[in-house]
Amino acid sequence: MRFLKFFQASPFERFRSVERNLAEDQRRFEAVSAAVGTAIREFEFEHAGLSARLERATAAAAGLMGTDADDYLTRDPSDEDYLRKAEAEMKRASLRLREIDSHLQTLSRIHETLTDKGISQPEAPKAP
Repeated sequence: MRFLKFFQASPFERFRSVERNLAEDQRRFEAVSAAVGTAIREFEFEHAGLSARLERATAAAAGLMGTDADDYLTRDPSDEDYLRKAEAEMKRASLRLREIDSHLQTLSRIHETLTDKGISQPEAPKAP
């Protein structure tokens, strides 16, 4: 009985309008696009900071290395230890920069797809 009552009023009153669907779709795409944009900015910020620190560390290590071919023979053992540790840290930083670059490429493609796709105006329903 309830089943019949549901369809007695109007069988279509429970469906959303095309405009409402479009607005909801747009809202959802905008939310995803905003989240992707935030992630891109955060990765760019991390990349910039890490790049600057890596540059400073490279300059400091170059100063300890010396300029003569035989500087390694007279280098203080504590400097040698520092250089080994610095090299390991710089390798990790370089690896992280490559990871960030990869993430940025992926997120940029996603953001571009969301921006390019957007939500188009709905087509008029076709007659059956």
